[in-house]
Amino acid sequence: MKQALLYSGLIISLLFAWPSQAHKFSTSWVQMSSGADHPAEFDWSWLLAEHDLAVLAPFMMDNTGRLLDADALLAQQVSFNNVINNMLQFNTDCPLEVLPVVHLEREVYAGQQSVRIYGHAGCPLASLQQVRVAQLFDKLKNHKVIVELTDTAERSVLSQSKAQWQLAK
Repeated sequence: MKQALLYSGLIISLLFAWPSQAHKFSTSWVQMSSGADHPAEFDWSWLLAEHDLAVLAPFMMDNTGRLLDADALLAQQVSFNNVINNMLQFNTDCPLEVLPVVHLEREVYAGQQSVRIYGHAGCPLASLQQVRVAQLFDKLKNHKVIVELTDTAERSVLSQSKAQWQLAK
């Protein structure tokens, strides 16, 4: 009897623990490339799982946790810009511009519904010295950000313990 209760308790605890273990960490991907049609700035994109975006910008989600439709998103542009500018930063002489939310693309990446955010940075890619995502980890503790310069295939992985990539120039 004692053994049956022990096994029952173990099974019940596994049932409750299993879903919480399924999402121990998340990953997003920032890609940067030279702006061929605008060499004074570079293009960037950030691929985030929709559930991570919901944590960072809950105002962009409906009451079911799905991304708002395009018209409702457009009304959130200022707040969206503020969130992204707080989460993703480049050197101080390289301001970040977020494209309007209507340019967001939804896609499935690694089996998860994701959102790709687009923008420009106000400096040539060759003058990029650092990428920072420090404030991101205040909200997403077990998150990793893969940062890639697509022109040179340089990469770094940012995390709570390494929230900045200092590029060697």
